[in-house]
Amino acid sequence: MDLWDIYKTLLNYFGKQNWWPGDSKLEICIGAILVQNTNWKNVEKAIENFKKLNLLPTDEKNYLKFAQKIYNLRNEKLKEIIKPCGFYNSKVKTIKNFLKFLIENKGFEELNKLSDKELRNKLISIKGIGNETADAIMLYVFNRASFVISNYTIRILKRHGIELKNYVEYKNFIEIKIPKDIEVYKEFHALLVEVGKNFCKKLNPICEKCPINFYL
Repeated sequence: MDLWDIYKTLLNYFGKQNWWPGDSKLEICIGAILVQNTNWKNVEKAIENFKKLNLLPTDEKNYLKFAQKIYNLRNEKLKEIIKPCGFYNSKVKTIKNFLKFLIENKGFEELNKLSDKELRNKLISIKGIGNETADAIMLYVFNRASFVISNYTIRILKRHGIELKNYVEYKNFIEIKIPKDIEVYKEFHALLVEVGKNFCKKLNPICEKCPINFYL
């Protein structure tokens, strides 16, 4: 299975995805937390709720003030804002845990001074932040070469005969097979999500029309 060929095939088929959408790093982090166990359309609704209440910055200025504003919200109010994403009880706790971490560590600039390993370990240590969310923040917020493994990616690889033990093994497998390039990592993750949503569905996959079906 030549993952680099698959990447080029998908890029040609779908075009550049330009992920992760967001006006600020803070918005991307919150989106990365909210998207777990839901679809992006629901995240967009929640993000719009934040913006209607002027709770997210439109650029990177004063983002810590916005982080503090969200952190200071009553849990019930925050649940109301993120309700479209489901699992709002646990996601409220994770968002607040992350914001507390961000504020206590004096923002993205200070955290960016850490090595890849130190930064990822710190993100994973936040209660509610798992491997996928940590890697999404690493890649799309801090521009670190840390590939994001989605459930879509695991499904696609399994259906192509690559069955590994856990998230980290899938992550290592892809990182070994493709160039260590941040933009490639961003695009490939997004492209695999598109394959999963449009073709490699959990039930009734559309293999005959899939752009990478010849690798099966």
